[in-house]
Amino acid sequence: MELLASIRSQKSSLPLIHLINNDHFRQRVISLQAGSDDVLSFPFALEELDARIEALIRRVGMETDHLEGALRKHADLELNTETREVNRAGIIKKLTVKEYDLMMYFLQHPGQTLARKAILHAVWGQSWTGDDNLLEVYIRYLRKKIERPGHDKLIQTVRGMGYLLK
Repeated sequence: MELLASIRSQKSSLPLIHLINNDHFRQRVISLQAGSDDVLSFPFALEELDARIEALIRRVGMETDHLEGALRKHADLELNTETREVNRAGIIKKLTVKEYDLMMYFLQHPGQTLARKAILHAVWGQSWTGDDNLLEVYIRYLRKKIERPGHDKLIQTVRGMGYLLK
């Protein structure tokens, strides 16, 4: 975990897959919160590791293909893609790796209702089989950082469907 924290503290966007011995969901959550892009537990098939690496490379390539400069803007929100900082109403907040990935996914699909499973697969990987509650936790984290009193709520819950960046 220290290595993950060290890499992420240097603002590295290097895709990371954390290989763990323990398949307990709590260990996977801790690893993801520490900065892993994906988690794989022993024993695993090399084909699965290859597929996860390819998925990460695709996702990173997809993100960089859509970037237009260092700032992504939506309404009164700005996301700095180099520093992973979000600015709304003059208040700048640093995003964790997964908060950033989640915000980027919303910014790539503004005004679209996004299904929970689609978000989980896009942000945590196609093979995500963990607790769906993780998405609600990260939506709450993101809302705390971007919502401001007197401003419209940007991330809206669409009951029974998913979420929407308004």
